[in-house]
Amino acid sequence: MTEVKQNGPSVLQMFTIAFKVSMFSFGGGVSGWTFREFVNKRAWVTEVEFLSDMAAARILPGANSANVTAILGYRLLGVRGAIAGLAGNLIGPFCLVLAIFYLLRWFTGPAMDAVMQGAAAGAIGPVFYVMVRSIRHGGKEWYGALVLIATAVAVLAKIPLLLTVAVALCISFAGVRLFGRTHEG
Repeated sequence: MTEVKQNGPSVLQMFTIAFKVSMFSFGGGVSGWTFREFVNKRAWVTEVEFLSDMAAARILPGANSANVTAILGYRLLGVRGAIAGLAGNLIGPFCLVLAIFYLLRWFTGPAMDAVMQGAAAGAIGPVFYVMVRSIRHGGKEWYGALVLIATAVAVLAKIPLLLTVAVALCISFAGVRLFGRTHEG
């Protein structure tokens, strides 16, 4: 089991923050708000730790937001933290999606379409913020920059996800193995 951080959250705080973030952010914006809560506001983890955990969350199956919350919870509180973070991340949105599903049966049309488009647009900012932070940390080595460029090209070329991830992992592992890391963190 992992060691609990001295200035870390309690299990209840882990659940509450994960619940709050998941209820008040949309789409990919969850990672941006999670970064804000765990790194900027509370300093429970460093920026490097968060981005490392986010990278791991992205290669795991499932929703990135649920994965990173579970990983952060485990980092901070062990298994109890992972369960609290994951439960907080999933319970509220699950109930909200059910409520929206039933409400959408009665409210449809241009007004609802505008609401949904606005919610999608609101998620772009936090996603962009985390993307810029990831590039800042991931592109320090020339092979890290190569992985970023190759991934962008693969997405634009509509290359299958599994092939893209496999090639990106191979380039990353080869770069570190052959040239090592030249910076800390």
